[in-house]
Amino acid sequence: MKDQAYRALMAPPPEALFLPHIKEVEERLSVPVRERLGTNLALVNAAEPRWNAVLTLLERNGGFEGMGRGDVVGLLTCMDVPQRAEFSTKILEMMESAKLEPNVFIYDLMLASHAAVGNPAYVKALFKNLVESMYLLRPLRQAAN
Repeated sequence: MKDQAYRALMAPPPEALFLPHIKEVEERLSVPVRERLGTNLALVNAAEPRWNAVLTLLERNGGFEGMGRGDVVGLLTCMDVPQRAEFSTKILEMMESAKLEPNVFIYDLMLASHAAVGNPAYVKALFKNLVESMYLLRPLRQAAN
C-alpha cells in the first residue's frame, strides 16, 4: 500500500487538461490586426517577432483606422516589454493618425514597459500626457452627466 502511494505521487502527471493552451501570437491578435497583416502573419509567429516590420505593414495598410482601443491593447500585450517600450512612440503616432485616443490601460502598458527598461524620462513624459488627456476630457464627461 505504501509503495503504491509512493508510485502514484512520483508518477508523471497526466496531461494538464485544466490548463489553458498558450496561444500563438497570431491567435492573440484581434481580427482587424490579422486582416491588415494578411499573408504576413509569419512576422509575429517567429521566435523573435519582427515588430518593426509588423507596425510598418499595419501603417501601410491603414494603421489603426477603423479599429478600437482593444485592438491596440491586444497588439501591445503580444509584445515583450522591451519591444513595447521601443515601439510605443510609433504606436502612439499611429493612434493619433487614426484619431484614436489612448485609454488608461494603453498608457499603463507603455508606462510599465518604459519603467522596466529604465527610461524614467519617457515615463514622466507619458504620465504627463495621461494626466493632460484626462484633464482635457473631464469637462466633456461633466457636461455629459
